[in-house]
Amino acid sequence: MARLEQSTRILIDGPPGVGCPVIASLTGATHALVVTEPTPAGEHDMVRILELAAHFGVPVAVCVNRWDLHPAAADALEQQATAHGALLAGRIAYDPAVTRAQLATSTVVEHPGRAADDITALWDRLSRLWPDLVAARIPDPAPASATADRPGLR
Repeated sequence: MARLEQSTRILIDGPPGVGCPVIASLTGATHALVVTEPTPAGEHDMVRILELAAHFGVPVAVCVNRWDLHPAAADALEQQATAHGALLAGRIAYDPAVTRAQLATSTVVEHPGRAADDITALWDRLSRLWPDLVAARIPDPAPASATADRPGLR
C-alpha cells in the first residue's frame, strides 16, 4: 500500500504489552509512538517498551491516553518517559465519544469532543516533528502561556 501511494511513512498499530509481538512490531521501525495510560500496568509496559526500543536504537515519543483520570500518575509517566530519553508527544483526555465512535465503527476524530481534538493535535504535532524525531527533544509548539489549558503540550 505504501508503495502504491508513494508514501514516505507507514504507521503500524502494534499490540499492547511487552511480548514477542511488540518486539516484532519494533523490528525495522524508524520511530515508535508509545501510547500508555496512567495505571501501574501502563507504567510497567511503557518502561519495558522504552528499554526495548533503546536496545534496538529506535527513537520513541510517548502519549498518555486518558491522562485526566489520574493526572498525578500521568505526570509521573511523562517524567519517567523523559528520563528514558523519550519525547513527549501529547495527551489524550478521557472522552465518552470514543465509545460512540467504536459503536458506530468510525474513527474518533469523526465524533467531536476532547479526545478528537487531542488526537488531531497529537497527529499534527507528530507530522511536524516526524523528520526531526531523532533529535534530542520535541520543541514546544507554543509558549507555555498558550498551552496552560492543554497540559499535554508543554
